[in-house]
Amino acid sequence: MQDTESIYAPPQANLEAADAAASGARGRLYSPRAVAVATFLGSLLAGGSLMALNFRRLGRGRAALWALLGAVLAQAALFALAFALPASVHVPSVAYTAVQVLVMLYAAKRLQGADIDSHVNAGGRLASGWTAAGIGLLYGMVMMAGLLVALDRFGA
Repeated sequence: MQDTESIYAPPQANLEAADAAASGARGRLYSPRAVAVATFLGSLLAGGSLMALNFRRLGRGRAALWALLGAVLAQAALFALAFALPASVHVPSVAYTAVQVLVMLYAAKRLQGADIDSHVNAGGRLASGWTAAGIGLLYGMVMMAGLLVALDRFGA
C-alpha cells in the first residue's frame, strides 16, 4: 500500500536552516564588547564605525549613516570640551576614555543587542574581537597623528 498522505501534503520548509543561511549571508556582526574594545583603543569613531558596519550588514543603511554621524559629532564635542576647559581644571585622560567606552557599550547593547542575539541564535557568527581591536588601534594611531599635527600647527 502506498502512502497517499505524503503525496498530497504540502512541502515542508526548514525555516531554521533558511534563517541561518540568511543570517550568514549578512556577514559577521561585532558584539557590543568588540565595539567597546575598539572604542577603548581608538575613540568614539572606531566604535561608531563598527556599529555602522553592523547596521549595514543588518540591512539598515540609514541607521549606519546615523551611527557614523553620531560618532563624529560626539567625538568633536569631546575634543571641544577638552580644549575649552581652563588649564586649572585637570581631568584625567582615563575619565575621557571611560566615558567613551561606557557610552558606546550602552549604545551598542541598546541599539543592536537584540539584532546581534537574533543573528547568533539563527546560526550567524560574530566578527573577530581581534579585528575590532586592530580597527581600534588603527583609528587610535590616526587620531594621535591628527592631534599631533593640529598641536604643532596651531601651537597649543
